[in-house]
Amino acid sequence: MTVRSELRLSVARAIGDLVATGKVTAASTTTIADTVNLVWADNDALNGQIVYIYGGTGIGQERWITDGDLAASSRITVPAMTVVCDTTSTFEIHKRFRVAEYNAAIDAAHHAARLSMLLPKVDESIILDNLASNGLMATWASSTSPTGWSGATRTGVAQSALTYTQESDNIYSRYYSANLTSPAATTVTSAFYQTIPDFGKYLGQQIDVRAWVYAVNASRVRAFIQSAAGPPTYSSYHDGEGGWNDADDLYASTTLPVDAGATFAVGVAISAGIQMNAYLGRFEAICAGKNLLPGHIYEYDLPTGFVSIEKIERETGTHNVYKQMGLGDWTIIGDTTKRLYIPNPVSRRAIRITGQQKATVPTADTDTIGLNEEYITAYAALYLLRSKPIKEDAYRIGLLAAQLDKLERRKRVGLSGKQVEIVG
Repeated sequence: MTVRSELRLSVARAIGDLVATGKVTAASTTTIADTVNLVWADNDALNGQIVYIYGGTGIGQERWITDGDLAASSRITVPAMTVVCDTTSTFEIHKRFRVAEYNAAIDAAHHAARLSMLLPKVDESIILDNLASNGLMATWASSTSPTGWSGATRTGVAQSALTYTQESDNIYSRYYSANLTSPAATTVTSAFYQTIPDFGKYLGQQIDVRAWVYAVNASRVRAFIQSAAGPPTYSSYHDGEGGWNDADDLYASTTLPVDAGATFAVGVAISAGIQMNAYLGRFEAICAGKNLLPGHIYEYDLPTGFVSIEKIERETGTHNVYKQMGLGDWTIIGDTTKRLYIPNPVSRRAIRITGQQKATVPTADTDTIGLNEEYITAYAALYLLRSKPIKEDAYRIGLLAAQLDKLERRKRVGLSGKQVEIVG
């Protein structure tokens, strides 16, 4: 996909302001040379123009060009650079607009299109009745930050910290698993876990946990549940035969004592002794009953980012096979905080939410452009020309305005079926 620095060059071309772009072949504190792209007969042809380093060493520096030796040395002179460029540095030269103005125009184009040029969004982070969040390892703040999960040492528990990263190849569900690495030669167990909020609701209740794990070391990985008032309850160990276990292989169940403390933790534990890897693909923590009734959860935090929802599908009895739910089977409630209400949840079934989201406005040159690049280019170009109009721009402004009008008429991107609006 195109990144912001590439789009900026397209905008500059559209308004005739891309004087040159290239890669440095030699440099000093006050000079930049490019024997391929800085070739002019007039030594001073670029004087008074602006050079910006958009890649490599010295990225982000912008200088006015004060002099040049273009005919003989393909070299420009600039005020002293804070970081001297080298042969990894890439540059762009403009004569009319600075890079900050280009970026502001690209931002304006994104904001103009974000609610009408929406992008598809799919979320599979919810398992019905699951007390553990992100049970399918579907959402990550970064490649080392799975939403809701931790591998840090827990307070008051003899446990070593483990490391974990996002895994996209060896997976159990659709998107990711958590690649867990236990520390070497540790003498205590390490764990990948989360603590369950609203603990008081579950005092005296039976809690069942299940984990789907891939491991090649036998008798090392197992699921657990632990209240603050007692030792962990463990499942059997993974057999280490190099595959994903069946649903009830890593199953544990316990009744929480009424004096169990403020929280309880659930997750998978890796026994001490050797450094090893294991992959967690799915985790469930289910309350088996509450006051002699099924322990259903009817409201769920709606995953962030949705502008509208097209459909919600529920997992059938077969893992990773989904069937669409009727509109009467779910609704969105809440004013400021949106929640998903499901009146008849089917316990232990994952759901897939399909809808639309706003595009992310790029904040760095390496950020990708999610929206229609032709539209963003035309809008940003017209935005710049109208911000500092000159007589010579009239024809180009007319062409860009006509192009933008044509794109406006076909920019609305819709998904099939009925949309449930989340944000106006």
